[in-house]
Order: sequence, then structure tokens, then C-alpha cells
Amino acid sequence: MILQEEKSAIAAAILVLPIKHREITLFYYYEELNMREIAAFLDLSENTVKTRMTKARTLLKDNLSADYWEVLSIE
Repeated sequence: MILQEEKSAIAAAILVLPIKHREITLFYYYEELNMREIAAFLDLSENTVKTRMTKARTLLKDNLSADYWEVLSIE
């Protein structure tokens, strides 16, 4: 039950991200693509993908409690 609640909170936080950050986050965490694969798929440079991921993580950290953030910060 708690795990489902965590997943729901994380999913809700991801869904409110701007689309350019949301899509990279979804590809990375849910589709398990690496930065190079995401860059190729979206026709972006790898540095752009990394920059957007960094921004997405910052936005998520601001929107999630510390408990939920720990799940995403582990790589």
C-alpha cells in the first residue's frame, strides 16, 4: 500500500513537469533508456538531454518530499 502511494506521488510530480523535462524523465526512469539513447530518439544532443534531466531532477526535488525524492536520486 505504501509503495503504491509512493509511486502515485512520484508519477503525479512527473506529470506536472514541462513536457521537455517530463519526456526525458519518463524515458530514463520508466523506459530505462540511457542519455545517448534518449538523445538519439528525440534528435537532441546528449548535452541537451543531460541539462534537461538535471533541471527535471531539480523541479522534482522541489515538488516531492524527501522520502519520495530518495527513490529517484539513486542511480
